[in-house]
Amino acid sequence: MQLVRGLHYARYAPLSLRWLYFCSGLAATALAASGLVVFLMKRRRSSGEQALFRLAEALSQTTLIGFPTATLAFFWANRCLPVTLSGRTMAEIYFFFTVWGLCAAHALALCMTRHAASGWRQQLVLLAGTGCALPLLDLVSGSHPWMQGGGVFLTTDSLAFCTGLIALFALLKLRKSAA
Repeated sequence: MQLVRGLHYARYAPLSLRWLYFCSGLAATALAASGLVVFLMKRRRSSGEQALFRLAEALSQTTLIGFPTATLAFFWANRCLPVTLSGRTMAEIYFFFTVWGLCAAHALALCMTRHAASGWRQQLVLLAGTGCALPLLDLVSGSHPWMQGGGVFLTTDSLAFCTGLIALFALLKLRKSAA
């Protein structure tokens, strides 16, 4: 158990090596995401009417957009739920899985009714909003002091904002290609 915890938190490594692991993880995620998107684009013409293809697209949408949205929703719950709430930790976890489940249901409903492009756009709007607004929530609520030893919170908010910007960029690209 200690080994898994050490690997997960990467506390055994210096900060520069932890950032290298993080960037490597981002590169692997981008590789997998682009592979899913290319697979869907390539198969859309030949298999787009099949239910199995639409299911694959819904699962891809849930994975690529729903999971980061649920992760950001977890951070929102962390900042919005009262500190004195009993079972606060479990409430945050339930919030994560509820948002992820709703994103999955949304993607499945739209993909199965042949409105997948609309689902991609709607979920990208949600991801962009939750990501870009998280630092504003921290600034307005004062829930995490950035300048008083809050380097972790500043990093989290910066990465959330970057995630929102990437989603916004992808949304603009989708709208431009649809026009």
